[in-house]
Amino acid sequence: MSLQTSHHQLITLPVRMSRAETPTLRQQLATLIAEGRHQLVLDLHQVRHIDASGLSVLLSAYFALQPHGGRLVLLSPSAEVRARLVPARLHRLFEVYEDADSALAACA
Repeated sequence: MSLQTSHHQLITLPVRMSRAETPTLRQQLATLIAEGRHQLVLDLHQVRHIDASGLSVLLSAYFALQPHGGRLVLLSPSAEVRARLVPARLHRLFEVYEDADSALAACA
């Protein structure tokens, strides 16, 4: 699912974010950023598996947005995602919201 407005884009990420799936996802996010979408909300509620390459996609998008004054926020990360974010201390880097209204408002 992808909800697009003039200010932000809400993207629901797939159930698996592992080495096999990440090249496509990385390219899709890079394309959005290149098209001027600099306010991204990534919905992680259905992600059941994320590995280092999945975390790398999140980091790449985050840093790609920085020169544009952009923002990347995470929405409803699953327990699996949280279990990967905390040990890597990435929960301190990313803004994390539990409800869509708050996540979208953060990007307004």
